[in-house]
Amino acid sequence: MPELTVSAARLYSLIGDGMHDLPVEVIEKLERMLQRYGMQHPADEPEWWDAGGYPRSALDIACYLDACIVESGGDPKTVAEALLAVADANDLRRIARACGLPCDVLRRQLSGRRTLSFGTVLGAMRALGVQLRVHAGAR
Repeated sequence: MPELTVSAARLYSLIGDGMHDLPVEVIEKLERMLQRYGMQHPADEPEWWDAGGYPRSALDIACYLDACIVESGGDPKTVAEALLAVADANDLRRIARACGLPCDVLRRQLSGRRTLSFGTVLGAMRALGVQLRVHAGAR
C-alpha cells in the first residue's frame, strides 16, 4: 500500500484499522470531504479524554455511558462498571460526597461488591453533569 498523506490521520481517527482495506483514492477523497466539512484534524483537537482513556466532559461522559448501556443491552453490571470507571477518572471522592456516601461505599456499590441503589446511580450521574433520559423503543 502506498504511503498515505499526513491528513489521513483524520480518517484513521474515525474508522481505525479498517481504513487499510480502502483504496488510496477513496481515502484521499474521504479526507478531502472531511476537510471541506470542517472536521478538525486529530492533532488540532482538544484533549477530551484523560490519559486512562475515559471521558472528561459532560457530553463525552453522556455519550460513553449511553454507548455502554446500548452495547450491553442494559446489563446493570456493565453499566455500573462503566460508571465507576468514569467516576474514578473524574474525582471519585467528589462524586461520593455528592451522593452522600463514603468513597469506599460508592466504589463497592459500583464494582458490584455491595447492592447498588438506583439513587446512587442517579446521584453519581448528576455529579458527573449528565442526566438519565428515557425514550420509547421497540418491545
